[in-house]
Parts: sequence; C-alpha cells; structure tokens
Amino acid sequence: NKATLRQRTLLQAWDRLDEKTIKLANATQRTPAGAIGLLVALSRDYGGIESYAEGLLVLREDLRDPVLRARGASWKASLCNILDS
Repeated sequence: NKATLRQRTLLQAWDRLDEKTIKLANATQRTPAGAIGLLVALSRDYGGIESYAEGLLVLREDLRDPVLRARGASWKASLCNILDS
C-alpha cells in the first residue's frame, strides 16, 4: 500500500544518509573545524528553497511515523557520537 511504500522509501533515504555520514566522518579530522566541515558537507545537498521546502514535508512524514521517527533519532545519536569523538 501507499503508506508502506512511503515508509520503505524514506527508510532507504535514512540508510543513504547513514552511509554518507560514516563516509564523511571517516574523512574528517577530529577537530572543531572538522566537525563544522562535516555538518556543512551533510547539508550541502539541500539545493534551492523549493528543494529545502520539500525536505521539510518529508521530515513531517518522518515525525508522524514512529518507525521513521525512531530511525531519525538513531541517526542523530550516531551523529552526536561522531561529533563527540
């Protein structure tokens, strides 16, 4: 059904973000400047305002779905661990 397809698609997007985060973290120096560089690199793909607005709509879906909400919380915890190391 449509909800399951949406959820699977968004879970794949979270998987890609995890992969990108790990790849960037492995290439980043563990310094304050490196942390800033990591965050800038992660946000580089936002694109123009239309793309950013569409991303906010996707985020709304993530917050409504408990599985996706948990997936986002997991990524945040992983990112925090990377930044703390």
